[in-house]
Amino acid sequence: MSAASTTSTGAGTGAVDCPAPTAVLTSGVTTVEVDGEQREYRVTLPAAFEPAAPTPVILDFHGSGSAMNEEFVYSGVANAGPQRGYLVLTPQGTGSPRGWSLAGPGKDDAFVEAMLAAVGAGACVDPHRVFAVGISNGSAYAALMACRHPDRIAAVGMVAATLVSLCPVDHPMPAIAFHGTADPIVPYTGGNVSGRRSGTEAPGAESAIAQWAQRNGCSPAYDEQAIAADVTRRSWTGCADDASVQFFSITGGGHTWPGALDLAKAGKAYLGATTQSISATTTFLDFFDRIR
Repeated sequence: MSAASTTSTGAGTGAVDCPAPTAVLTSGVTTVEVDGEQREYRVTLPAAFEPAAPTPVILDFHGSGSAMNEEFVYSGVANAGPQRGYLVLTPQGTGSPRGWSLAGPGKDDAFVEAMLAAVGAGACVDPHRVFAVGISNGSAYAALMACRHPDRIAAVGMVAATLVSLCPVDHPMPAIAFHGTADPIVPYTGGNVSGRRSGTEAPGAESAIAQWAQRNGCSPAYDEQAIAADVTRRSWTGCADDASVQFFSITGGGHTWPGALDLAKAGKAYLGATTQSISATTTFLDFFDRIR
């Protein structure tokens, strides 16, 4: 196949035309230059990777003060995602504490674009199925990234920071969120954020996700179901462009990723409890699987 050849398929919401790969993509840590700075990220390829086949991508953003290698292990997205055919990118934030800027489009957005472009040289990235997830500061950034670039991101998954939708009214964004009622860092009911991002005001999780559903044009009434002793799910349907919204309230849950490693047993009890009644990662993947 020549460099000018393309592969066209009906996957996603429209045909995907990809040029033949110009680079060899492998799993592992790599870098891309953004404004003269080398930015790191981890690539995890799907279990059965075909460079010319349209491939969905998940961006997994770590929390404030964390790092890509910690998120790579902690969330489990880079383990479970590739088993379902997703290419997972786990990027490294910057600054002190290390994280993501929520002030507005800037170097982090440019980094994401450069990262996707670099990956696109060795893979046929399905433009209709690029998703963003994260925890805490990474969750808020994933939401902002989705709303600032609705033409790039197809849906967002949030853990421990449920941001109000700032997406354009004419571009509904599917969203799914998890938040613990006993989160000691980002209060469930809203207010001052503690820890590394102290001084930041967070919205209440329930009101934030309700506003997201309203922005998506969903039916005002939501379905509420207890799916475990400590997990309640709210679902909004009838949304514009089928951009559904789901919210999982974890009773007694802390500033943690549901279904992940119990951080209290790892010496970080100050972050609160980790439910094992549900896996945020599996739930995200189920949600994304339905978006075509």
